[in-house]
Formats: sequence, C-alpha cells, structure tokens
Amino acid sequence: MDREKNVASNSSGSYRELTKWTTEMDLILLNAMIDKVRKGCRIDGSWTTQGYTNIVMALNEAGLSGIKTKHVKNRQKSLKDRWREVHDLFGGLSGFAWNQTTKRFEAEDEVWSEQIKAKPSAAKWSVNLIRHYDLMEELWSNDRATGSRVRTTRDINSPPNMSNFSVNLGDNNMDYIPDQPNYEEADDYVPRSPAPHFKSSDTPSDTPSNTPTMSSTGFAGTSSSRGSKRKGPTMDGIDEHFSLLNTNLQQCVSSMKDGNENASQLVDIARAQAMTAQDIAAEIRRRNDLYAEHMASSSQKRHKTHKGKESTEGHAVNPPSPTGIEEVLDYSRYFSTKRQMMVFDKMFHGRPVISPKAMHSPFFATVGFEFQNLLNFQHLQPFLGMKLPYYEELVRVFYTNLKIPPLGELAIEICGKRIHINQMDWMNIADLRYDGVKLTPGTIPGECNFDRALALLSMLRGDVQGQNVRNVGSLKMNDWLLHYTWVHILCPRGRKFAQVLNEDIFMLWCIKNNIIINWPHYIMQHMMKCRDNNMLLPYAILITRILQVYGFDLENEQAVMLGWNHYFGKKSMTKLNIFQVNGL
Repeated sequence: MDREKNVASNSSGSYRELTKWTTEMDLILLNAMIDKVRKGCRIDGSWTTQGYTNIVMALNEAGLSGIKTKHVKNRQKSLKDRWREVHDLFGGLSGFAWNQTTKRFEAEDEVWSEQIKAKPSAAKWSVNLIRHYDLMEELWSNDRATGSRVRTTRDINSPPNMSNFSVNLGDNNMDYIPDQPNYEEADDYVPRSPAPHFKSSDTPSDTPSNTPTMSSTGFAGTSSSRGSKRKGPTMDGIDEHFSLLNTNLQQCVSSMKDGNENASQLVDIARAQAMTAQDIAAEIRRRNDLYAEHMASSSQKRHKTHKGKESTEGHAVNPPSPTGIEEVLDYSRYFSTKRQMMVFDKMFHGRPVISPKAMHSPFFATVGFEFQNLLNFQHLQPFLGMKLPYYEELVRVFYTNLKIPPLGELAIEICGKRIHINQMDWMNIADLRYDGVKLTPGTIPGECNFDRALALLSMLRGDVQGQNVRNVGSLKMNDWLLHYTWVHILCPRGRKFAQVLNEDIFMLWCIKNNIIINWPHYIMQHMMKCRDNNMLLPYAILITRILQVYGFDLENEQAVMLGWNHYFGKKSMTKLNIFQVNGL
C-alpha cells in the first residue's frame, strides 16, 4: 500500500517528511492496536516499548512500509483527540445513537437542535463522518474516566480553595465526645473470642449477614445511647456535613497511603541497587589492587642486576583479561552457561522482587467476614496461607531461565538442575488443582457473558452507586478485602493497589459467581507476563516452596524472613481503615 508523503521545512531550513494517513491506513492501525491490547502489550492504559514495536511490525506486514514508532504515536494522539471530542459530546447522551452504516450519531431534529444550542461544537458532527468510532471506543473507552468527581491534571495540581469552606453548627453544640475504641497494636496470630452475646429464644443467631464488621469508609453501625446525648433538631444536617467531610478525608488518606507505600518500595529498590553497585565496585577495586601488586613485583624482578650488569631476561607478565560479569558476580553456581549469566545481568540483576504476603486465615474466621468463603470454594486456603522465607537472588535466577513449553508445563533450569512442573505436581507444591476455566491476564473471554457495569455496581457501597469510581475505598467491605487478596497474593503487582482495574472487576466477578478458575495456569501466565514486560517479580514464597520440593539446598542462601508487614491479618485492617464497631 502506498503512502502519500509531504515535505515541510522547519525554521532551520532543513526538511522533514510528513506521513498522510488515509482511512484505510487508520483502519489497519486501529485493528493492530486492539489486537496488541488483547495480547497484553498495554499495561494500565500505557503501551510498552515492545507493544509499539509489535504494532509497527504489524503495519509493515500489512504493506505500510516505512512506518515507525513516532508515526504511530503521532497518529494515535490525533485519533484519540478526535475520539475524545466526539465521546465527550455524545457518549452516554440520551437521544443519540451511533449508526455503524452512516458513521454518524443519529437523533431527532429537536434533540440535535438542543444539543447544538448547548454545545455549538457539535454542529459539525451532524454532517461530518466519524470513521472507525466503534474501534476507537473499544480501544480507549476504558481509559476515559467520567462522572462528577473527575479531575484534570490542572485540578489535581491546583491548591484547594478553602475560602468558602465552613460547617454551620447553628445554636447546637456537642459537649460530649463518645469514647473511642481501644484497638490493640499487636497483630496476634490467634484472634480474641467474640464477646458473649445473650439472646432470647425468638432472636435469630448471629450470622455474617446480620453482624457485619464495619468500615470507616461508609459502613453504618449502631451507636450507643451515650454517643447520642443532647442531639439537637439540626443534628441531621450536621451529620450530613460531617459525613461528606469524612468521605473526602478518607479518599485523601487512601491516596496518601498509596503514595507512601510506593515511595517505601522505591526506597527499598534504590537501597538494594546501591548495595549491589557498591559490592561490584569493591570487587573491581580489589582485583585492580591485586593486579597492581603483581605488576610491581614483576617490575622489581626485571630490574635486578647480576654481577653489575642488568639482567637481559625478565619474566613476561600478560595483563589480566577485562573483568567479566561471571567474575564480578560469581554466580556460576546458579547457571550452566555464560549466555544464561549474560541474560541475568542484562534483564534480571537488580530487578525488584514484590514483597510477598501470607493470609492469616484464623483472624478472618469470625463474624462479619464472608470473602474468605469464596476463596475456600476455589480451594485456595493452602496457597494463600503459605508462610516461608524467600530468597530475592534465587527469585531473579528463577525468572531468568523460566519457560512454558507447548505442553503447558512450567520449565526452569537453576543451579544446573532442570525442573518440569506438570499438572499433578501443583497439588504437591501448593495444593492447587489444575482444573477449571483457563484465563489469561488482561483478556476477558466473550463466552463468560460478563457485564462490567453490573459487576461493578454489585460491589459498590450504596452511597457511591451511580458514580464512576475506580478506588477500592468505594467497595463494600468484603469486596474490598477480596480485592486486597487479589492484588497482593493471587495476582501480585508492584503498584496501583488502590485502583480497581477492569481485569480486577472481571476476576472478582468470577470468584463471586463461583466460577472455578485454573489457578496454576493463571499463575504461570502471570509469571511470564511479568518476566517479559520488565515488571516487578511476583510469587517469591511460591518459588521458595518449588525449590524446597525439588530438593535445592537453601542453607547457604541469604533469606528474607517474614515480618508483620508480610501478613494479611489484623494489622492490615488498621491500614485499610476497617475498625471494630460495638465489638464486631
């Protein structure tokens, strides 16, 4: 396919080539981008470098020779700006319907007149074609936030306007503050027994449905009579003001905690890389000192004289070869070939390992928690509760030689030993059954009849329904805890823990509907995704278990022991702002 080229001059007098995109070229580009999204080349709305490379290769194979990454980026920006303009004008607007045949939004004349009167920029789209809108909608609709709480970058960076902020208490003041509950700091492994509860014969027994654990982000609870003393006639209005203020503060606190956690991880990564660099530098200095001493000793031997005459023979000294990665790192015990060591040095040496978490199941076996029953139905209890030390260097070595052959087995070569984990081996390793629906990270099968809007609506609290929210603070308590288990243990990721991504909604929907998932298959796919896309390395505890089962000697390896921050239990509730109310 031929491309039209224009030549434009810039201010310096040089010339640059411009590519004129045709409708058919746009169609090929959009189809290629959608195909690469389905294959996991776009992560959290951003294209990977390999993703752009794959798109360019697809365009070249389709006959668009000469297209480069910069052309794809520029055209994507133009198409996305056009789609954004149309989407903001007509997306979700009552009375308008997209016609695939005419390539226009259609509506009654009166509806068009009202829209043009409200937004004059919509007039041109009543006659102009909107080509490929359906493809652009599929490609970018999930990246476009909507709703009353959407903020632009300028809104986020601008300081808040507090000049008009006030809380009118009227003539009523509260002179009593109810006692705050005293929560223990220690995260005991065995939870306390619930307080005795005396009930009459006609009172139903406590169940997880009628005695819920309450969250500070909007879970209602019963207050004591002491806390409601001297409640004036205008207290309902005051409660509404404070409820709104509390919701906004909780969102700010959640964002700050995410930032602090990310900053802490970055500090740990920088510290590990600095220590590695210091070790390498110290080893190089030591070798240089040995080489200098050797050269000085050889020089003295050559200059010794024999009977007043300078010796004509000396010891020739060949300088040592440049220090290689196998000498500096000394990882020969891990790899059988130099090529493996070079791959490790280039792609995995110093790559951060995700700090693993283990679920403390006894804590959640109390009233108010129901999410763990869904996990038990998936037979995940042993996997979620594995409590083992982990070895960061061995995790990196593990991913260096990780492969999935066509038969679907997990193949690893480490310390000169080859491992093939077949379907039955997963039961011995983590009591995981190789059975159920095989899902791939980042893809949603069409046969699942998944409705994202309905699925998300079922997880939201009542006070935020109808809003386009993407933060875990808006979820119901059990859905929030299920999401926490997902992003930290089942499918660990290194950032954006508080965001509810489309993949999160789909997987939580599957778990809540008791769809049996083939977890060994999903874990292997997630391993390969993180390995090939330069992401943080997950499943450190699971890798320790694999090495133990296959008889690796870990005695001389540097282990990281699990601390309180590695456990998902009582202290996690405090970090998530989920507290006890009335003993529950």
